[in-house]
Amino acid sequence: QFQRTVKMGNSASIDRCHKIALAAAKQCGRLYLPTLSGPESFEEAVRRLRQQYAEAELLYGDPEGQWLELTSNSTVRTDRIVCVGPEGGFSDEEIGLLEAYKARPVRVNRHILRIETAAVAFTAVLRLQSGLPEST
Repeated sequence: QFQRTVKMGNSASIDRCHKIALAAAKQCGRLYLPTLSGPESFEEAVRRLRQQYAEAELLYGDPEGQWLELTSNSTVRTDRIVCVGPEGGFSDEEIGLLEAYKARPVRVNRHILRIETAAVAFTAVLRLQSGLPEST
């Protein structure tokens, strides 16, 4: 839940999202389901993810951020946490929190995207980045 959250989730929406995730996983043959949890504050979510994935690179969507490159020179797997903000963007306090956790502002498009589109765009770019063959 961001400071600028418009619609709050509830247990019924979590159940619905779980059913959608299960159907999508079956359709594309994925072995693992994403972990879904109830609404929590942005600060709680970032703190929990940082504790759970201490070595992960923390990124957040920012229209003025660095371009997220499709190519990677590293052969080492890098876990990443991507924070996609609400429709109105992150608040100053939320950006301060991200900066305190040494998050890197990045972008994948010239335009400001809806939250659903931004999440898919980040996932696609990161997936392409991890799956590209090594350059010769």
